[in-house]
Amino acid sequence: MTSGAKKEFMLKKRCKHIYDKCAVKAKKLLPNKKKLSKIIKKARRIFERLHNIPRFDVFSKNICDFCDLITDYLDGTYTKLPLSTIVAAVAGLLYLVLPIDVLADFVPVLGWLDDAAVLAFVIHTEQNEVQEYLEWKSGQPLGEEIGIVA
Repeated sequence: MTSGAKKEFMLKKRCKHIYDKCAVKAKKLLPNKKKLSKIIKKARRIFERLHNIPRFDVFSKNICDFCDLITDYLDGTYTKLPLSTIVAAVAGLLYLVLPIDVLADFVPVLGWLDDAAVLAFVIHTEQNEVQEYLEWKSGQPLGEEIGIVA
């Protein structure tokens, strides 16, 4: 294994480790709507900062979709989600808003890459449920043209 491949492997392993910690926190947070609302507000502020930056626009749309998905689930508006999907969505947002990243978010552009990678991982693993939610939300089938980062 080359040193570059080894570093990439270690970075992925570290991201997965932190994501797993976020998933444990997410399960504990689900009953606490007040704390989840604060996390969603922080994530929406990040969305507002990123949505006009080229190449981060799809990433920011995914943040917004997760915020909507969690909000609709908590409000009881959309309940067709398995618990694993809502936990993954909350864990993804926790990774985004908490200062436990592999790459610090204050580092321009690079700091958001691990956040984008974790959200892409969550969306990829929960793609069917996220797709179904987005179709429900729009009121019409979206097909392949949704902007999911995978």
